[in-house]
Amino acid sequence: MKKLSRFIVGLFLGLLVIIVVLVFLLLHSLGIRKSQKTVLAQVNGVKIMLSDFNRFYSSSPTFYQDFIKKNKNKFLDDLINRELLFQEAKRKKIDRYPEVREKLQDWEKDILVASLAKEEILKKIAVSENEIKSYYEKHPEEFVIPETTPSQTESFAQAKERIKNLLVKYKEMEVFGEYLEKLRKRAKIKVNQELFNKL
Repeated sequence: MKKLSRFIVGLFLGLLVIIVVLVFLLLHSLGIRKSQKTVLAQVNGVKIMLSDFNRFYSSSPTFYQDFIKKNKNKFLDDLINRELLFQEAKRKKIDRYPEVREKLQDWEKDILVASLAKEEILKKIAVSENEIKSYYEKHPEEFVIPETTPSQTESFAQAKERIKNLLVKYKEMEVFGEYLEKLRKRAKIKVNQELFNKL
């Protein structure tokens, strides 16, 4: 009886292992097929993915997005040419030139600062309908339409989006200033005043 129950348990575990292996192979195969479908092009073995295409498309200005929709081949050619030129620059070790390294470091700082601002600061900014309406009511002179006789003003509906953008900018500056102030209080900052005075 014990031998039979051990045999059944062993058989069950063996079948379970086979099923797990088959499922894993099937999922792996589907994953490879899916990832191959998202590769738009390859340049010397470097893949240009559908996500790259979409990322560059969505980060382009609206007028250029319209151009891309009508000229997908040209845009893909631009991505391929960009990759070719990048590879050639790397091959020639241009990224090791001191002036290029300095620019890359500056761009890296700019990108990181912009990302920090977006993630830590700008996401938290919101402007309410009441704030927009209050601004509109307190600053009527800003909404006078020039070249109208007698003077007319923009309606609240006409000015609403512009006011919202303005208030967002004000809040961004305020919140960013407060954030910087906190960072400066925690930091150890030392200025070479003698050298600075000679500038």
